[in-house]
Amino acid sequence: MQKDISNYSYIPILNEEECKEVRDNLYALRSYWIKRSYDTPCNFFTLGVATYLDASESQNVNETYHQRLRLYNSILSEYFGCLLEKIRRSLQEYLNSPVTYTKSFALPGFHIFLAPSLSSIPQSEPHFDRQYHFLPWSNALDRIEPISFTLAINLPKSGGGLDSWEVSQYTLNRAYRCGLVHTIENYLKYVSRKEKIFHSYRIGYLFLHTRVFLHRISATQNLTLEDERITLQGHGVRIKGKWILYW
Repeated sequence: MQKDISNYSYIPILNEEECKEVRDNLYALRSYWIKRSYDTPCNFFTLGVATYLDASESQNVNETYHQRLRLYNSILSEYFGCLLEKIRRSLQEYLNSPVTYTKSFALPGFHIFLAPSLSSIPQSEPHFDRQYHFLPWSNALDRIEPISFTLAINLPKSGGGLDSWEVSQYTLNRAYRCGLVHTIENYLKYVSRKEKIFHSYRIGYLFLHTRVFLHRISATQNLTLEDERITLQGHGVRIKGKWILYW
């Protein structure tokens, strides 16, 4: 029987020293970081292939996603395999269902924001995590909402987190049908009328949300040049009772 699960949860994964070790390993692999912004110098990277960047927004999915998949999954497995296994076991216990990874798609990977790419003004637009639509799953997905999770490895001194709104994809689609929203500008005004909820990340804890909701990366206050925001990101869908994790 599926136990009652909160929409938002914090699951302890790493202690402070283990987070520092993960950060050190990431910097040792800096030559493999993928540049994700056009700044000079670049200050936003990922270590790993991300569906939302390399599949859903790409003009050449084979080149940006599939051809890089084996290399980055191999790197993540070799250097962060123990961490990925700890996350898998923790989610399996929490969700009370089998949880696994797949070689077919990207393993959960890292967002790396260095100080100049952080801002006191939110840079990302509110969005829903619907990346799974862009991947060729071998079987139909179970009729249950997907999950998304973030593990904070390092955060700015003032903290970091997620902004969310109690707006579902259904609610937004209904607003379109009713003529309340016609453009992105209308959409953002519609969102701004809803109450924003801030979810603070905790270093070493997995922040898990078990339903699709409108959200964005929150702004960073009182920035310093030494600040950085490093998180491990992932999603999951359930097929035939088993959760499959990916990024």
